[in-house]
Amino acid sequence: MPTVVAQMLRHLDVEDGMRVLDVGTGTGWTAGLLAHRLGAESVTTVELDRDLSDDARCRLVANRLPVTTVVGDGTLGHPAGAPYDRVHVTAAVQRVPGALIEQTVPGGVIVVPYGTPFCNGALLKLTVSEDGTSASGPFVEDVAFMWVRDQRPRSGQFDIEDVRRGPSGLDPAAVADHTDAAFAVGLRLPDLLRQEVWAGYDRFGTGRFEVWDGVSYAHCRLADWDGEHAVSQSGPRSLWGEVTAAHAWWQRQGAPGLGRFGVTVTVAGEHRVWLDSPDCVIG
Repeated sequence: MPTVVAQMLRHLDVEDGMRVLDVGTGTGWTAGLLAHRLGAESVTTVELDRDLSDDARCRLVANRLPVTTVVGDGTLGHPAGAPYDRVHVTAAVQRVPGALIEQTVPGGVIVVPYGTPFCNGALLKLTVSEDGTSASGPFVEDVAFMWVRDQRPRSGQFDIEDVRRGPSGLDPAAVADHTDAAFAVGLRLPDLLRQEVWAGYDRFGTGRFEVWDGVSYAHCRLADWDGEHAVSQSGPRSLWGEVTAAHAWWQRQGAPGLGRFGVTVTVAGEHRVWLDSPDCVIG
């Protein structure tokens, strides 16, 4: 964890005189580091859990770092202290809140963990546009954080009917064991959730790779994945075919790492995921 914090603060790139919003106070450690660098008067930290916030406030005061501590929903920022030069977020999002862009100065930086239900995730470094209506930037690190509470992926509870079976054209390990591949597939299929499970009842005695969207469902056996009945699917979408196609697309692009991808977000909530350039939108 200290390494991840150091990586995030390096990308935040604070300078003297900057004001910082820290979303997700936790123990108060990151807020304390920022206060030591910039001065306590330059740091505002927001935490949803009142007990955590109170404990962190006591620690910070005890260490003579009396930052502004706020109890509230950090995805709404803290308008009373805005604008901020930097915004630092310590929970993963699927959608970057527009309020954080609105409360950041033009040219300011937002560092936020980002993921999809398929793969959580990566660290996104956004720079706010000169007109303040959007922010854009690349993924800069491979990190995984717990989700912002109201953006947690939905449960995998579903009914399976009218199952279709067949072989797979893709070894599921090519996705399951390869973070860059899984991340790219998730960006192409942002509504798709996945998990790997051990199917003890399977007569082949193997694990399986499951994907679903809440209505459609598919799984592929990890062993004998190209066998006649390796893939089972139900629902209106052929999800395993979509995963296979997304993985093939990733390979055609040269198997890019997460650093070649980025996102442009508007205050109104539009998200455009891109490869290499904001002009090359994918999805």
